[in-house]
Amino acid sequence: MDRVPVTFCRDVTDSLSFFCNVTANRLSGTWNMAGSLYASNVKLLCATIGKHRGEWFYRFDDNGVTLEELLKLPRRCVVFHVVYVCCSPVRGMRRCSKKYIEERLVPFICVRTRVSTGLFVVIRNDVTLAVMKMFRAPYTFGRLSVSYCGPGSEEFLLSHLENNDHIRKLEFYNAWPHRTVLEEQLVKHLRYGIIEILTLHPIVIDDKFNFRVTFAMLKALFDVWASSENSRNLCLSGSGGRPTGVTVQDIISMPVPTNVERTLEDLITTYRVLWTKQNGCTLHFEIFCVTNQVTITSRKP
Repeated sequence: MDRVPVTFCRDVTDSLSFFCNVTANRLSGTWNMAGSLYASNVKLLCATIGKHRGEWFYRFDDNGVTLEELLKLPRRCVVFHVVYVCCSPVRGMRRCSKKYIEERLVPFICVRTRVSTGLFVVIRNDVTLAVMKMFRAPYTFGRLSVSYCGPGSEEFLLSHLENNDHIRKLEFYNAWPHRTVLEEQLVKHLRYGIIEILTLHPIVIDDKFNFRVTFAMLKALFDVWASSENSRNLCLSGSGGRPTGVTVQDIISMPVPTNVERTLEDLITTYRVLWTKQNGCTLHFEIFCVTNQVTITSRKP
C-alpha cells in the first residue's frame, strides 16, 4: 500500500478534502504523508453571496480574504465546503457588480467544490433566481437546499438532477408544486442510490397541489436498502397521504422480500412499520395520521 505513488495519494486526498485529517490519522506511509500535507495547506472555506439594497456582495469566512488573494493560491489548496445565498448584509462583505460574481466569483468557486459541498439557496426573491442561473449544473454539489420561486427553480433543480450525479442530500426548503417530470428524476436518483437523504417541506393535510412523498419514491428507497449488502444511511421525509402521497394501505400491500421480516404497529395516531434484514439492518417507516407526516429512516444493527 505504501508503494502507491505520492501523486496518486495526493489526488485521492484532495477528492476527500473535508476528511483529510481523519484519513491521515488512520493511514500510514505515503498516504499519511499526503493527507498530513494536504491538511496543513488547504483552506476550507464558506462563501456567502447576496444582494442588499440593490448592491451585490460576497464574503469568504477567512478573515476578510479577497478573491484576488485566493486566486494567487494553487487550485487544490482552496476548497469550498458550503455556499450560502442571502439578502441581508454580513460582516466583512465586499460589494461588487453582478457581472463580477457571474464571471469571476462563481467560476472560481465551482472548480473548487467537492462531492460534499453544499449549496443553500433558501430565500425567496429575485436574488434566488439570479443565483440559480449562475450555479446551474454540471457544477458539482453534494448537498442542495433550495426554495421554490417559480419555474426558474424547477429548471435549476432539473438541470442538477439530470447532469449532477453527486447529489447525496436534497432538501425542499419550502413547498414545491408536484411535477411528474421532477418526481421521475427524484425516483431515478433514489433508485440508483445517488440521493441518500431527501427532505420535502411539510404541507397541510388538504393540500392538493404541492409535493408529497409518493409511493414510487418510497419504493425506490426501499429497494436500495433491501438490496444493499452493507448498511446505508438513507432517509426520506415529508408529507404523505392523498391525492399523490404514500398511504398506510400502500405500505401494507407492498411485497416483502424473502430475506426481510416486517413488523406492523398501529398506535391510533401513528402507524409504524419496521423491516429487518438478516444482517440486523433495519428500515423504519412512520406516518402521523393527523398530519400525514412521513419519515423513512435506515439504521445500523
